[in-house]
Amino acid sequence: MKVILLKNVVKVGKKDAVVEVPDGFARNALLPKRLAIEATPEVVKRHESSIRAKMQMAQVDKELVRKAYESIDGKVFALSIAHNEQGVLFKKVTIDDIVRTISDQSKIVIDKDALVIENLPIKRVGKYKIYAKDAPQYIFFVEVQ
Repeated sequence: MKVILLKNVVKVGKKDAVVEVPDGFARNALLPKRLAIEATPEVVKRHESSIRAKMQMAQVDKELVRKAYESIDGKVFALSIAHNEQGVLFKKVTIDDIVRTISDQSKIVIDKDALVIENLPIKRVGKYKIYAKDAPQYIFFVEVQ
């Protein structure tokens, strides 16, 4: 029986794959546990169109993220934190503080998991490089003062 996998199934296939499995395995294991659905021609056609739509949306999302990174590429975002005369901060700067600062100053919301920042948490005054994981060619800075 042909089925479309709704989840990854060990030794069978990955999610969204159309696979041929024994009828008994499909009826007794995959279908009741909602790990798969039967792959009739109309279901396969609908499934393929939904996968194409998801891929198009992912492409649009990537393009929007790229444009957002381009708009802040090379910019310096200032973050004021109280510090002593030696430049040691009274409060450490975390990724959440940096994301909030970028959002406040550029009106662009960036996911904190999409950023790479060296020397975290920041404990001293200075200028720090920030890279985007998805697009490492875009670099911007946070200046802690």
